[in-house]
Amino acid sequence: MGAPGLPTDPDSTSADLDRAAAALARGDAEEAEQLCRAVLADNPGQPRALTLLGTARLRRGDFAEAEAVLEQARE
Repeated sequence: MGAPGLPTDPDSTSADLDRAAAALARGDAEEAEQLCRAVLADNPGQPRALTLLGTARLRRGDFAEAEAVLEQARE
């Protein structure tokens, strides 16, 4: 991830989100969440990161946070 205040590398962001999606596909919601939060730290509001994070929170049973995150993704 990039330094705060500097533009993030779109290829890196895409790769991290692909890894998060793969983690979810293999049932590793914790890894997916970590990857998504790292992307969101550099790029708040990134829709795919929010969607994957919401899905990870659903899989971990945190329905309230999942709902809030998925709502953000819709905006």
